[in-house]
Amino acid sequence: MNTLPVDFTLTRRAFSVDQIRGWAWALVVALAITAGWLAWFVFAQVAVYEVSTAARVEFRSGAAGGHPVDAPVEGLIVKIDIGVGQEVHAGDVLLEMDATSQRFALAEASAGRDALKNQIDALQDERAMQLRSLDEWRKSTEIALAEAGARRDEAKAAVEFAENNAAHLTELRESGSATEQELGLAISQREQRRFAAVAAGLGVERLAKEQRTRLAERQGALESLQREATRLEGERQRALATMARLTHEVELRVVRAPVEGVIGETAPLTPGMYVQIGKRLATVLPIEPLRARARFTPASALGRIKKGQKARMRLEGFPWSQYGSVPATVHRVAGEMRNGFVEVEFELNTNVNPGVVFQHGLPGTVEVEVERISPATMLLRAVGRRMGLDQSAAQPVSPEGRT
Repeated sequence: MNTLPVDFTLTRRAFSVDQIRGWAWALVVALAITAGWLAWFVFAQVAVYEVSTAARVEFRSGAAGGHPVDAPVEGLIVKIDIGVGQEVHAGDVLLEMDATSQRFALAEASAGRDALKNQIDALQDERAMQLRSLDEWRKSTEIALAEAGARRDEAKAAVEFAENNAAHLTELRESGSATEQELGLAISQREQRRFAAVAAGLGVERLAKEQRTRLAERQGALESLQREATRLEGERQRALATMARLTHEVELRVVRAPVEGVIGETAPLTPGMYVQIGKRLATVLPIEPLRARARFTPASALGRIKKGQKARMRLEGFPWSQYGSVPATVHRVAGEMRNGFVEVEFELNTNVNPGVVFQHGLPGTVEVEVERISPATMLLRAVGRRMGLDQSAAQPVSPEGRT
């Protein structure tokens, strides 16, 4: 029986031990990789994005396609100063239409207004003068009435003295101390004083009546002046309203830029052309910040996309591999659906991509990071969603719509 050499036996045993150790190390490495992968699968956090391919860049004001400039009235173009690419400021004159008849009518109304104003001023001056005259007349008539009243009182006092004197002489005549001639003279003086007192009283009444009559006449004249001034003021106000209307009509024929921006497009217009009301004359693209607007399905947006979430936008026409994406932030989420979608607005950081030319209407794709979950959770969600779809597909529906 042949036997192996001792050194060969030892070599064979050493090779077996090394082989076992190699397999052990391979197993340890495999277990470590598996454990690391399981740890990543269970505990790692990966971003979940909601994606919308229906996104585009817009002006922040929401003026789709810019601000249109339409003809406010129909008329003949007499001056035009617009061109594509021209920068304008709000209020700059872009086009003028013929307003000759309106300007003539405005000048006529202005002249009428000035004439009415002069007439009203003259009436007011006359009324003020008559008020001063009336005040002075009242003072003079009050003095005249006071003088007449004083004369009446004096006449009454003279009557009383004459009556007392006649009574006294009558007593003296009866006692023989006075003559018949003296008594007759006293009675004559008494009657004269009575007539004088009556005349003085009538003079006071006549003067008071004349004062009332002349006061009524003067007040009537003042009221007539006031009525005339009121009528002229009404005509002046109508003239002012006419001027305001004509000024508005003239201003309507001066077409101005609605906002600051750049002329995006113009209609083929020339001086002498007649345009109809509402005709599109030009479009002004405003110089203002841009935003992004995207449409999401209700299931992906409602309750998941919120204000302040980070997002990114990839623009069509600017390859992602060369220009990258544009950082964005959710600004507003619509509370209601429109045409079956939920609109979401984003603030764009346009400063990080100097090679990208941002313009209104530029389309693209928006990705919104809505949450971070583990791969295991993601897998479970996918399996649950798949099982739900399979079960709904497997359940037959009756003609009445019941399962």
